[in-house]
Amino acid sequence: MRESRDMAEIIEQHALRDQLPALLASEAAEERFLIARDDQVIAEVRPITRPRPRLVARDEIRSAFLGVGPRLDRELARADLDAVLDQLI
Repeated sequence: MRESRDMAEIIEQHALRDQLPALLASEAAEERFLIARDDQVIAEVRPITRPRPRLVARDEIRSAFLGVGPRLDRELARADLDAVLDQLI
């Protein structure tokens, strides 16, 4: 590996296969790399610049939707289904 003028690491294409796991680990640290073939840079590997989704606890989601939407009367729904569906099938 060698450094380019903008301090991104340059990796030769034939060495990429062996170094890929380490490169991907470095991507998590927001480093970028240039891939070269015959001393010509052909690609850039860099992290995607989008925010990570925020994980929300199940209880927080449940409480946010509590009381929202129509209430389901389970007994009435069951009676409606029993009236339409043949239970012998």
